[in-house]
Amino acid sequence: MATSLNFLVVDQSKESHKLWTDTLKTVNEECRVDCVFDAEQALEVAEEKKLALIIASWELQPVSCVVLMQKLRDLSKAMHVPVLIFAGRLGERDLALAKEFDIPDILLAPFEETKVRKKVEEMLRQENDMDSISRNLRKVETWLREGRVSEALSMITSCLKKGPEAAKSYYLYGEIWLLTNKFEQAEKAFKESLRYDPNFTRSTNGLGKCYLKTNKFDEAMAVFEGLHRKVPGNISRLVTMGNAYLDHGDEDKAKALFIQAQSLDKSNADAALGVGKIEFSNGNIGVASELFRASGKGEELASYYNGMAIALVSKGKYDEAIKLYLDALSAIPSNSKESLLHFNIALAYRKSGRCGDAADSFARAVVSSPSYVKALSGLICCAKEAEKGGLSYDKNLACNALKVHKLHRSQEQKAS
Repeated sequence: MATSLNFLVVDQSKESHKLWTDTLKTVNEECRVDCVFDAEQALEVAEEKKLALIIASWELQPVSCVVLMQKLRDLSKAMHVPVLIFAGRLGERDLALAKEFDIPDILLAPFEETKVRKKVEEMLRQENDMDSISRNLRKVETWLREGRVSEALSMITSCLKKGPEAAKSYYLYGEIWLLTNKFEQAEKAFKESLRYDPNFTRSTNGLGKCYLKTNKFDEAMAVFEGLHRKVPGNISRLVTMGNAYLDHGDEDKAKALFIQAQSLDKSNADAALGVGKIEFSNGNIGVASELFRASGKGEELASYYNGMAIALVSKGKYDEAIKLYLDALSAIPSNSKESLLHFNIALAYRKSGRCGDAADSFARAVVSSPSYVKALSGLICCAKEAEKGGLSYDKNLACNALKVHKLHRSQEQKAS
């Protein structure tokens, strides 16, 4: 008996759903076909089920097929699922963009049932008959996604051979070196990948990332701009370029790129984060706060602003650092490393001689994270210094911090 397979069809037409279901049943009569109307529903199915094939219309609205493909490739369960795109027509740029998402199979109208069935059967057969190198490369990609870099490196060396997967093998080799900050090796690997396939844009993109990491900003942007002209719809690349310009101090170009990314994907968290950073630096705290909440990347933001403030403290610019910390705390979503920010703002207060304010901030750090022993120690020391120097601090807040810490210790002891 044939194994039952799960298929997903994404199209806005009920008629199309029926036609695809009937065709897929001729390929695998026991198959289960989920038919959905939009990208959001498709992502829900892809997260829940082990799919054998995804079939999607290029003309999806309101969330485009490009956004769907990018989000599918970001899902661990769907990153390797074969995708068959169908469309009325596709331009060269569309085809290049599809290739970047590992989607070489595209059906153009008119759709003859025999031709469609043969294409589906061919894709399923290719998946079933995949050679060992291709399977190992998928493992490498999965391990990189999971942060298992040493395992990925151990396996990739067996894949670095001439053949149809050589370009992808050296691309992944380059990504491994990038993650381990071995930029010279990464650059060599990406260039070797392009020697096998000059049109493998992910390796070209990898070169751009290498240049950014080694402070070759102009070379990096030349690479990214060239790719953007060739394949303009890649949202991740728009965000990468936006962040590069933002780090380089060009907020206007950065914002334009982030907004362009948002025009393609309104829910893009990275683009919202980028625009939020710009609004924040321009003093638009309320606007920035809304964007930060939309991004859902509070911890990343906390680390970002903490790094900026620490740099100011190291230069003796305590007032500027304190203002940055306070603004960040008012804008960043709650539970986003608040204890770290409160602890470091306390250090800035202490270095500037404001022991009472330092005690209050240490107390807030303890309330936010009851196990934060360093913050508790800072609170006790600064409270004593404040009293000795005749400076005021919030004694109720300090007492509450001590109670919270004691309660935490008591619960720990009971649990042990």
